Amino acid sequence: MMIAILIAAIVVALVVFSLLCYKKAPPTQAIVVTGFGLSRPKVVCGRGVFVLPVVQRADRLNMRLLKIDVKTPETGVKTKEGVSLWLDSVVTVQVYSENSTVSDEEVRNAGYDDIKKYINSRQQVGDWYAYTWKTDDKGNYIVGENGLYITDTSERKKVGNAMPKVTGGFGTSLSYKNWTLDAAFDFRFGGDVLNTPWQYYMSVGNIEDAVGVRDASTGGVYYYSDTEDISNKGSIHVVSPDQISNYKRGETMINGHYVWDNGVILPGVKEDGTPNDIVVTQFEANDNHYGWGTSATQSYADAVQKNSYIKCREISLAYTLPKQLTQKFACTRLQLSAFVRNPFYIYRTLKLFDSETSDGTNWIYQAQVGGSTASARTFGFSLRASF
Repeated sequence: MMIAILIAAIVVALVVFSLLCYKKAPPTQAIVVTGFGLSRPKVVCGRGVFVLPVVQRADRLNMRLLKIDVKTPETGVKTKEGVSLWLDSVVTVQVYSENSTVSDEEVRNAGYDDIKKYINSRQQVGDWYAYTWKTDDKGNYIVGENGLYITDTSERKKVGNAMPKVTGGFGTSLSYKNWTLDAAFDFRFGGDVLNTPWQYYMSVGNIEDAVGVRDASTGGVYYYSDTEDISNKGSIHVVSPDQISNYKRGETMINGHYVWDNGVILPGVKEDGTPNDIVVTQFEANDNHYGWGTSATQSYADAVQKNSYIKCREISLAYTLPKQLTQKFACTRLQLSAFVRNPFYIYRTLKLFDSETSDGTNWIYQAQVGGSTASARTFGFSLRASF
């Protein structure tokens, strides 16, 4: 009899202990468990978990939707055209979602032991991939027998992401007596674009970025060729400036061969690991490294460029005529204003191109600079009258 009572007491104690240790998170809460046996905090949402007393701790985190009211002043706001608008909206933000988390099992199945490495390895929307030039284990570019960089066509590598970090705008208004100055600004930070015109301009050498070495005054190397053929690299001899005096292009000769001063030795190493010493011209480098298509020396990686900017979208200056004048026209209010749209950029990373000159309206083509024209700068006047 006593044994039966003891067994019943143990069972009841275990049930009570289990009920005390079992914590369940409602849909609007998360339970964060820390302590003994856990290498990192364990987050449980929408289900239960056992928490060992004394050696483990359970904290509840409120995961209710955060409500943000967005309202304009009772007087409303005026657009650039003078139209009054009122806005009354509610934004809800969910801090945590069970579907958005990464489980330990998912990380292990992917072959990673660190969740940060796993998240960084996952392909993101808007990633740019391109063939890049080969490098050695120290990051030096590898140069081929022709003196040009060798393209690694074994795989495309990530060279950027088209999605901006943040976009937005802001405005300001300044009034003094009868004068009102309004200005509106847009901004974008982060996000890369494929700048194909830059790629092609680099190839033909008609932009400042492609100038590079043109002669000795811009860092050119003196050289001559036994065969007068720059593509025959074995026939080229580098000449020290001490070997020539009063150099004149097209006149100075060594061993019966013309000496040129537009040689370039690209930074990098040859395939055997020794420093590069092969002479090319700036035209060879530009024409073979850039341009259209895919070749053994070509890459589009440099054409994927940051597109951040702060732009003045519109400036307007308005003057409200005094009431004694407006009454002569049977008006209660008469305002004359002048405006300019797209006047200037305060900051931009695309120095040679308009930051908004993308090819299309969907998000893919908005990340490509093509043959579109720049944003038009327009001027205008307006007369507003109230009766």
